[in-house]
Amino acid sequence: MRGIVTLTTDFGLRDPYVAVLKGQLLRHDPGLQLIDVTHEITGYDPAEAGFWLERIGRYFPDRTVHLAVVDPGVGTARALVAVSSDRQFYLGPDNGLLAAIAERPGAMARSIESGVLQSLGIAVHGGPTFHGRDLLAPVAARLAAGKLSFEALGDRTRLEPGGGRLRVTPAVRGWRGTVVTIDSFGNLISNLESQSHVGSGSWAVLIRGVRARSVRTYGAAEPGELVALVNSWGLVEVAVVQGSAARRLGAERGDEVLLEEVVPDA
Repeated sequence: MRGIVTLTTDFGLRDPYVAVLKGQLLRHDPGLQLIDVTHEITGYDPAEAGFWLERIGRYFPDRTVHLAVVDPGVGTARALVAVSSDRQFYLGPDNGLLAAIAERPGAMARSIESGVLQSLGIAVHGGPTFHGRDLLAPVAARLAAGKLSFEALGDRTRLEPGGGRLRVTPAVRGWRGTVVTIDSFGNLISNLESQSHVGSGSWAVLIRGVRARSVRTYGAAEPGELVALVNSWGLVEVAVVQGSAARRLGAERGDEVLLEEVVPDA
């Protein structure tokens, strides 16, 4: 099987940055399969990228390399790192992006050391503003193609905590979470997980002072209705059926989401 590299960035598609990143990967191994996860991560937001990386690995074959470049500190002293978890590899800057993955049971993090890069013929002191192209892509290509082992990347390390990670806290009759991302349909995707936070009874979501009743599917509500449901990622989502919840509510990433158990009237 040819090596697989996925790409997650905040580059967008207007400029040639994504194409150049792919070109660099293919230049080092033309047989790679390249898969775009997304290039529309909110600019300079490693937390949003890490949120999605936590969830995509299970859908890829073993030894897939996930290259993530959301790097507001590019050119500074922050390190470049790799994480091995669940027979997948994740590469990116040590800025909290890979922190949650590194905390999984059995995960291991290694620094990508300058001596290793130099031994591979990679110019460590090249351009200071595009480490994804100049440093991470050559490593990702070799790792995916089996030309470089994970163990050879560098010493084991502890990653910087994910300062932007949004946590779930208990509430009076449920849980308090946060809108982590808003998809292209205007659905508000929270960090509340069905397995951990949604009980077996009826529930509702309160966001921006508006309550959304829970439904099992979009089709269980009328077009234009504001609802809450567990989406295909197993996360609580607020949506407007055939519309945009973000536009309806004026909601933004970071808004509080209160998941409440609905207590039947006595």
